[in-house]
Amino acid sequence: MKLRTFIAPILAISFSFTSPCSGPKKADGPREGDQIFTVQSVNPEFRSVPKAYSVEGTFAVSELTQVKAHVDATVEQVFVNEGDLVTEADPLVSLSSTQVLEQIDINRAKVKELNARLSLYGVRIDNAGGEDVPTTIEDTEFLDEDPIEEDPVQQKIGDTTVPTTKPNTLKALGDVVEAQVAKINKQTASLERKLLRMTLTSPATGVVTAVKVSDTNPVKEKDVLIELSQVDPMSVVFQLPEDVANFVDKNSKVKVSPVDAKEVKATGQVYFVDPSIDPVTKTLTVKAHVANKNGVIKGGQKAKVQVNTRKIDRVIVLPKTAIHEANGKNFVYVIYREKAKEMEVEVGDQLDDGMVLVYSSSLRVDDDIITDAPEELKHNSYVKKDQVN
Repeated sequence: MKLRTFIAPILAISFSFTSPCSGPKKADGPREGDQIFTVQSVNPEFRSVPKAYSVEGTFAVSELTQVKAHVDATVEQVFVNEGDLVTEADPLVSLSSTQVLEQIDINRAKVKELNARLSLYGVRIDNAGGEDVPTTIEDTEFLDEDPIEEDPVQQKIGDTTVPTTKPNTLKALGDVVEAQVAKINKQTASLERKLLRMTLTSPATGVVTAVKVSDTNPVKEKDVLIELSQVDPMSVVFQLPEDVANFVDKNSKVKVSPVDAKEVKATGQVYFVDPSIDPVTKTLTVKAHVANKNGVIKGGQKAKVQVNTRKIDRVIVLPKTAIHEANGKNFVYVIYREKAKEMEVEVGDQLDDGMVLVYSSSLRVDDDIITDAPEELKHNSYVKKDQVN
């Protein structure tokens, strides 16, 4: 009986401490003079997005481009040096071709001669009262001359075609001459277009890696004049573990930045996944093209690469206006007991719809996240939600 008498007071004391009435004290509300900010809020949205894998890689030029002469010519002027960065359509080399000019003159003289023959045939037919007239040996002798080629600048030795039979009337001969005139005029137009392209320009943005000619050099058609290393797009080469590479495909998206220049960012797509596995590192080599419009990324630079995989992550997305940054940290304001509470978060990529990926183990689906917070809003500021209709 004495033991029971002793236990009863102790239990009474214990129950008094666990009574619900003794819970956390409700926070004091705003006092007179406290500023209350009217804010809008959203609840965190959870989405399924491709899981990204981060790795280091190396930037490399995408491909080598050769600029070649399109006619036999002489180099008039070279406008670039090795190491120069050029953009698409920048002038590289100007050429001159006396052979093309001479052939144009020959063609024009030939057309003049053939047109004179046509006029003479017409006169002879008119003199015969409009009747067709048989040809003579002298009329067709010119057909035994060198044949008219499509492009004499590219003429191959031994490539000749001559009529096997000669027309035996002036009207038939006139048809042959008119066909020759049309053929020569077509050829002359082609030569004139070549003259307009005697200044060769860069086919892409790149770095001049080799200059094969100098001023006054004679060159043949298809001779290499300039070599360019294309830098837009640039390639980035990296290795992925086998279990990650299995979830990376051609056209998978990548985001990159140079390790020594993190402020430079570029995006691109995977274009090559090596099917063979390195037996030592157990990795596969992957290559991606990335945009480099201004040429700020250089070949050989180390790169930080983030590649999307076919694996899916469940992540939080918030409007960009909900994210704040101070002292190198990112945070959001959560409404808690009529106050704005700072909550640190990790910020990921911005999506195409303007939403931002956010990583936090503390945010819940029912949290009220303040958007478009006033500049004066601080941690523990009093807030009330705007009742938007």
